[in-house]
Amino acid sequence: MVAAARATAGGRLRGDVLLACVADEEYGSSGTEEVLESFTLLGTGTVHASVIRGGEETSTHPAHCRVTLERRTVPGENADGV
Repeated sequence: MVAAARATAGGRLRGDVLLACVADEEYGSSGTEEVLESFTLLGTGTVHASVIRGGEETSTHPAHCRVTLERRTVPGENADGV
């Protein structure tokens, strides 16, 4: 709750903040299950290039390039579908 209050102290945010205070997280996660039954505004998963390495100077083509991608999933997605 403090983090949400501090995040909005500088003005409006670009999106919504959802604060879920749930019970039974140490055993069965029934609180989270109930929240997920009523809240579905997450949208799609995201992907971004988090690390890019390659090349040695501006005027040449690099001999190699390595790109590390991160894919964030949302409930309902699985590895096969992504």
